Amino acid sequence: SQDIKAVRRRLNSLALQQSRQATKPSPKKRSSTKVNGRSPYAEYKAELSQILSDKARLEERRKEVRANHELVTAQLASMNILSKAQSTDLSLFEREVSIISEELRRIENAPLERRAAKLPLVRDWSWLAIWRHYEAKANGKRDKLTGALRDTQSSIDSLHSDASVFQFESKDLARSIAIAQRKASNLANQRNRYLWRTALYWLRANAWQIPLFLLGAWILLWITRRIGDSMVERAKTRRKFIEDRDAMQQLETLVKVTRGVARLVIYLAALLGIVASLGVNISPILGAGAIFGLAISFGSQNLVRDVVTGFFILLENQYAVGDVVTIGGVTGGVEQITLRRTVVRGLDGTLHNIPNGSVSLVSNKTQGWSRALIHVGVGYESDLALVEEVANRVGTSLWDDEKWRWQLLEEAPKYIGLTELGDSALVVRVMGKTITGQQWDVERELMKRLKEAFDEAGINIPFPQRDLHLKLVPEAKILEIAKPPKEKA
Repeated sequence: SQDIKAVRRRLNSLALQQSRQATKPSPKKRSSTKVNGRSPYAEYKAELSQILSDKARLEERRKEVRANHELVTAQLASMNILSKAQSTDLSLFEREVSIISEELRRIENAPLERRAAKLPLVRDWSWLAIWRHYEAKANGKRDKLTGALRDTQSSIDSLHSDASVFQFESKDLARSIAIAQRKASNLANQRNRYLWRTALYWLRANAWQIPLFLLGAWILLWITRRIGDSMVERAKTRRKFIEDRDAMQQLETLVKVTRGVARLVIYLAALLGIVASLGVNISPILGAGAIFGLAISFGSQNLVRDVVTGFFILLENQYAVGDVVTIGGVTGGVEQITLRRTVVRGLDGTLHNIPNGSVSLVSNKTQGWSRALIHVGVGYESDLALVEEVANRVGTSLWDDEKWRWQLLEEAPKYIGLTELGDSALVVRVMGKTITGQQWDVERELMKRLKEAFDEAGINIPFPQRDLHLKLVPEAKILEIAKPPKEKA
């Protein structure tokens, strides 16, 4: 029995050692450099995850051990109750055996007692056989009870051994869990250090790519700017663009828009390259960008309409930077055109941002050629033939003036005719064809010369006036009106 107990304890000890080896956290080597293609921070996260996983496994094993310990404790309590019952049963049976033994001795010793008393020898053979039969059965039953009690005690010893093993293993697991918790806490406190290590490693391994992307983007931007400027400069030396101001404006506008689109593409490409150098997979970003663009095309129809309209505005050369236009009731000079909006600055300096999608009617005052148009009023008593002669003479003088000749086209400004019979003047029209954008200067100079010429020719330029006619009232009527009313009696 003692050998069996020793063997059982040895087996339990070996099982406990195997359990410790199975539940012991595996050590990890920390490194400040990239290992197996992973950064120090990734190694840190993997190590922390491994420690937490080992801790969870230890806690699960401890739950199993505690459950087994509780089960063994319950079995031990049951076996103790059984052992007490068997001991009581055995003690009661021992009393029964002692009674049988006493009866046998009494029956066997009866002849001797009668001989000592000088009585006749009489032996009760029937009772002797009965009690001897009981004695034989009692001895067999006692052996069975003793063996059962011995087995129960052996089971109790085994359960005690198992309970001790489970209790020791539970304490050992608790210590291992505490160690794993301390390791996890210490490692979690070093998170910032691993981040810095990863950043330093990345700077050593990949930082050189960022300046290359930035330099490449700067070179491409410089090339794009140089190509655009070169195209504009060469166009300024060509006769077609020198004579056609609209073509020059269109070229400048297209160059600016193309440069803006190229700048956006270069920025996006450089940004994606930098992100890729950081180790980020850009394929999901490109996929998300495509989905985002599709969502914008459905959800932002106004933006799509602005871009499409802006494209056709540039393609059809409806207006260009530098033109004076009227768009939606807003009049001013075009300062900027993009695929999404048109920027117009009014005469008072107000800057208007007009979405291209809202451009439905455009009045371009400076495309192709322009016209200086003047309406001037003369008195009803004026000689219209003289007015025509003076107006044509002024137009001819402006045409002959080298300072103004380059702004005029085809012919000198001339008298057109009477256009309106006004309330206080005869309105006549004088107009001339000019190059784009110069009509206002020509109009101002032409009106100045017409005023001076009309004054010299004695042609009156009337202005609105009102004549008051006063009606004379007799003095008696005035006194009668001013007389106070009579009082009523």
